[in-house]
Amino acid sequence: MDIPQSAPSRQRFLDVPSASPPQIDPVVAGSSPSRRLTPKLVRRLVTVARDQRKCQFAGFDDEGTPTEKAVMHLYDAERNLWVEEVALVKVEPEKFAEGALRECFRAKLVRGKELSTLGKARCWEQATRWVAKRYKPDKSPEDPRVGYMEDVQLQMISKHYGELFNQHHPPKKVDFLQAFLLECFGRKDRTLYCVEAYLPGEYVKYTNNTGFFDVEHMRNTPQAFSHFTFVESKGDLLICDIQGVSDLYTDPAIHTADKKHYGAGNLGHRGMALFLYSHECNFVCRQLKLTPFEHAKTKSKKHLEKFFEVQRKLNNQSLSDSFRAVLSASPPARIGPSPMATGFLEAPSPRKNVQLTAQPMSDFIVLPLPDLIPVSVSYEAAVHLTLATLHEEGRIARLDDSFHREAEHIEEVTPPSLTCAWFHYQKAAHLGHSGAQLAVASVLANMPRDHMQHTDCEDRDLANKYLELAAERGDYHARFHCAQNAQFDEPPKLKEALDWYMTLLEATPPDPEEEAYGWTVTQAPFEIKAALASLLKDGGAGLEANRSRAAELWNEAAEEAMSSMKGKLATKYYALAAECDYVSQS
Repeated sequence: MDIPQSAPSRQRFLDVPSASPPQIDPVVAGSSPSRRLTPKLVRRLVTVARDQRKCQFAGFDDEGTPTEKAVMHLYDAERNLWVEEVALVKVEPEKFAEGALRECFRAKLVRGKELSTLGKARCWEQATRWVAKRYKPDKSPEDPRVGYMEDVQLQMISKHYGELFNQHHPPKKVDFLQAFLLECFGRKDRTLYCVEAYLPGEYVKYTNNTGFFDVEHMRNTPQAFSHFTFVESKGDLLICDIQGVSDLYTDPAIHTADKKHYGAGNLGHRGMALFLYSHECNFVCRQLKLTPFEHAKTKSKKHLEKFFEVQRKLNNQSLSDSFRAVLSASPPARIGPSPMATGFLEAPSPRKNVQLTAQPMSDFIVLPLPDLIPVSVSYEAAVHLTLATLHEEGRIARLDDSFHREAEHIEEVTPPSLTCAWFHYQKAAHLGHSGAQLAVASVLANMPRDHMQHTDCEDRDLANKYLELAAERGDYHARFHCAQNAQFDEPPKLKEALDWYMTLLEATPPDPEEEAYGWTVTQAPFEIKAALASLLKDGGAGLEANRSRAAELWNEAAEEAMSSMKGKLATKYYALAAECDYVSQS
């Protein structure tokens, strides 16, 4: 069944061989609260939509356009498997539309059982209608086949998550149109196309990939779906940039935790953070029992108050919004997405150049340390840490009051919010992120640092607890400083220091570029062996001396120091090793 509509404001061609349109919900869909979609009205709208689809291909030359053999490459997201299917296609040689990256060609395709109808009259006239998209020569990816395949995978993975979303019985089910790669192997260059089915109706871009929500078309389902993908994948990905007709979506963006694949729209944890920053859970989120993402209880989101007011009104309405666009008046049709605000912009200023604002010390609340910190990092932790950085650097731009103006009207960026940054650093630490635990520990220890410089929340005992948490989770920097603390504490805890130093011998030194939040270890591995040897030489404070082992460690440290062109240190270590050997043998 086609998606009913009247006078669409936008028309869109989408990647798909077949798709199930959103179910018609017999509820209020027009501007009048008393108007309902009766069966008669539905049949009329379906007829209008079918006639409109035919009009798009009214000028297609069935006889003049050559028939070609092609292979459809279809991706099964559930099994992570590509399958092939033979088809016959007719692709018009002249493009009918183009975007910034690709050109669009009208096409017809016959596949599978449809091939048996070729001998019948009017078979091409009745064939399914498609749009074949091809990259412009100067915009083509370095490896075009990989680019096309990733486009298809992105769409099909989104479709798979749409099916998972529907299994939870949301008020409105969603679907993504099925995309596939078409290879015309009869041509010399084996031309590749990304093929899409035509979708009539009012095309709406509900969100983008940087936290924008279109207030004019504010709906609960698109946002709840994005939140669902984050929770369902346990933070591995978040699907956003939701757009389409009603709840039949296409052309999404995917943010992944590793920031790999899926093109420039994949912003990784930063993209996830921007979505979750502006997202306020609605009744669909609550029905699906999605855990709200926790934010600082400050005025940092004051610029979103109007947006949230609109959303709260939407949550309280009793009328369905599925076909609100179908019956509403609309401007002339056009192809392609409409201009929209880009949402949260980023200021290019690095952290050290940020103009900090004065904030009262009472705002910097030290959250109580939970009784249980997860050993494995929670999937929300990295997003909290990213939000802490964005808040601290002032890189989250404010949205204008109406929340839906053009991008050029969004001129100011919010000043750095250290209170919000401090909250998210602590939340990431409580969720098991060792980097965040180091960050919080350095603030509480009042150490020289690049982050959170204008705060004073000194509590050294609590700082040591955070440092130990990071050490227990394998952080190299934290383990070294825990060993140092235990060795030089009053009274010293030499056995504990020995245990921490021993873990460092088995660990790989971190990358020098790795963020250590003020806890950077500058000692080379041979210096750590020398420190361990000094503990074993004399023992004490509950630690039994072991001079033979100390001599071995000093000899190893000397050889490594020599390899590192540290001759004086090597000579010193050899002398200490000889002294230990002499004492142990006497």
